[in-house]
Amino acid sequence: MRNKEWFPERFSELAKENFILKSAYKQQSEHFIYINFLYSPPFSKTFYLQMYSNGNQLYISKSTMRDQESEKEYVLIEQAEVSGTLVNQLLHLIKRAAWPIFSTEENNVVWRDGVQAELCVGRGFHETTFSWWLGIDPVDWGDLDIIAQKILEINNKAAYTICRKEYFEILLEESLPSMVSPRERSLLLTYKVNGDEA
Repeated sequence: MRNKEWFPERFSELAKENFILKSAYKQQSEHFIYINFLYSPPFSKTFYLQMYSNGNQLYISKSTMRDQESEKEYVLIEQAEVSGTLVNQLLHLIKRAAWPIFSTEENNVVWRDGVQAELCVGRGFHETTFSWWLGIDPVDWGDLDIIAQKILEINNKAAYTICRKEYFEILLEESLPSMVSPRERSLLLTYKVNGDEA
């Protein structure tokens, strides 16, 4: 990303991490089908997968937040290529999906510790995005869990190679008390011109 590219926004901690993961590296998918998947479990690292399909070949970029005592926080970028039955199964699941864009089914779940997931599928200028709690989605969104499990299976089978590290800095700026509550902060994010190449 370009030097001194700033993103002034107010974020929760989870939204901040998700934003960083999505912004640290952009995979070029050109005119292929692309699949972006954000997986956010409560007690382990969130990761973000960017995938695009060329035939039965799936090209994957994986972004994971990392921190070490001796280093600043950074996003680790890994890449892999996967082909074969798992890729064909995933593409088949996506192509036959026929759920509504918004579920009107009653869902009595108010809050719980669980896995938040976000799936974005697109091609060219057209895309659709779904966000849900894994395992407790409405009945008419049940296929989303099946697709998510297939993506996780592909992620577990992929032989990743470290591509680069993207370092970032988070600067906290106090917001004016008259505008927001004292506990809110504006986050300004900037990235180095180039991350460390593997």
